[in-house]
Amino acid sequence: MQIDLEDANVGRLIDGRMLGAQLRKVREKAGLTQEELSFSCGIGRAYLSQLENDKKSPTVDTLTRICRACGVKPSQILAAVEAADAVKRDRRTNRTKT
Repeated sequence: MQIDLEDANVGRLIDGRMLGAQLRKVREKAGLTQEELSFSCGIGRAYLSQLENDKKSPTVDTLTRICRACGVKPSQILAAVEAADAVKRDRRTNRTKT
């Protein structure tokens, strides 16, 4: 199952919670609970919660396993994070210009 991230509202991903927010978004779109996803990936549910809340950062291996279980490519997640970061930077720049 391929999940379309095109409808992601990147403006809502600001506040420094970009990667965690994207991980939660793809998990929810895949219809998985934290328990189901963590079991599928071989990680603890508490650790997944920490990832989604930006308390921890995943390794490349962990990110890949999460993405595979959710039916997305890691590059899609990272592109969404990059886009959200660009929006965040643009908003900061626009605030300083006014």
